[in-house]
Amino acid sequence: MKYSLLFTPYVQSFAIEHAKSNPEDVDLLSKSQKRTIISSLAGYCVQEKWDVLMRLFPDLVRETILEVFLETLIYKQIFDRLFMAPFWYFDGKMSPSDEGDEMFSARLQHLYDRFYETNPLMAANWRSETNRLANGMNLNRVSSIDLGTHHRDRRQSFIDQFVKETLSSEPIKWLLKDPSSKEEEDKRYRLLYRVYQLAVESAADLGNIRGHLDFHTLAALPETFTSGEGDRMRSHEYNLLNAGDRLDGHRILMLVHPGIVRRYICARERHFIEYSFPAYVVVQE
Repeated sequence: MKYSLLFTPYVQSFAIEHAKSNPEDVDLLSKSQKRTIISSLAGYCVQEKWDVLMRLFPDLVRETILEVFLETLIYKQIFDRLFMAPFWYFDGKMSPSDEGDEMFSARLQHLYDRFYETNPLMAANWRSETNRLANGMNLNRVSSIDLGTHHRDRRQSFIDQFVKETLSSEPIKWLLKDPSSKEEEDKRYRLLYRVYQLAVESAADLGNIRGHLDFHTLAALPETFTSGEGDRMRSHEYNLLNAGDRLDGHRILMLVHPGIVRRYICARERHFIEYSFPAYVVVQE
């Protein structure tokens, strides 16, 4: 089953509209800030010095580098926070009046990892069924939607916090234009709010599907690009040589967002691998 993420156009729009775009903005970054930006993208970007990277990047990527870095950092936060931690919104309450356990989701993730070591197929089924029961909203399939409603509302309650943390975090805030007015600041907030609003539900929906989910960051991809692997990876639209096979064999420099891979979907296909969502990569030209 191929998967689409409805928030991706909004991430791109946010980066285009709100990233710094003047050439001098790059020059105003200190050497320390440049090092921090690159190191914060570990797993998503080859770890070269800034000047080396700029020489490797395609012209259009280099000209819009703060936009592309901003887009990538937002995706990294979303995938780390929501997709790679599928139980993040579970509160661990023992009763309605209990305050819950902020470590519960991490403990549940550890339990799933141990299950997966023991029996990957059964663990994958357990994970998807756990998420399905946690998000049941169809009375044709569940006896009560109380838990599903609780978890939906709980996810939505975190969005304002996520938006504010993202806007104030380093190095993201170094890449953002200063709003020219309160109206522009509000517009920026609303657009990022929409990104997270869609992302939290996309992550929950993805958690419901069968199989074990792998998220392919840079280490899981080959070092070079192959156009014939469109299910596994696709080149960034700023790679102007992306027609045909002209990028084949060229080095992958950056992962803008991970690819999503499903394994252990059912017993009959225990060795089947599905590339559900391709990685989005910047390729050296």
